[in-house]
Amino acid sequence: GTLYVADGYGMSLMHIYDKDQKYVKTFGGKGTAYGQFNVCHNVLVDTRKASPSLVISDRQKNRVHGYDMDGNFVKLIAAGLRQPCAADIFGDRLAVGELGGRVSVFDKDNQLMARLGDEPTNRAKGNGAPPEKWIEGALTAVHGLTFDKNGDLYAMEYSRYGRATKYTPVETKK
Repeated sequence: GTLYVADGYGMSLMHIYDKDQKYVKTFGGKGTAYGQFNVCHNVLVDTRKASPSLVISDRQKNRVHGYDMDGNFVKLIAAGLRQPCAADIFGDRLAVGELGGRVSVFDKDNQLMARLGDEPTNRAKGNGAPPEKWIEGALTAVHGLTFDKNGDLYAMEYSRYGRATKYTPVETKK
């Protein structure tokens, strides 16, 4: 019943409200230190371990933070991303959608497993890229993503034209 609200475009703050909609705490704020943000863009409850935690995208600092459920900074999950905007979890996988044109997939220990849709250098970038410049399988500006009940991943792009790309996991030989 706890509610977590990202005020990313405003003050780069996270707010916590209890199940009765009573204010509990504010954390984060603009800055460069771990635990501070420059556009906290997404918050997700991470259930991949015994104790749930929060995953928060720090879009303009190109990183994803881990917090406990009380809003205390725990660790840096990933850095060097391309403006992480969205995240979702399926099983042991954490997928992070990046506005810079890709999806990064991490295992339960937050180790990078795969990069999807990583754009070639010879295509028009960003949300202004017209459909004739799109390359099949190459993402331009991922702004949202979600897994479905089967583990298929959908990446939605921020574009004046709109586009969603579906990724279906396949078994690999060991």
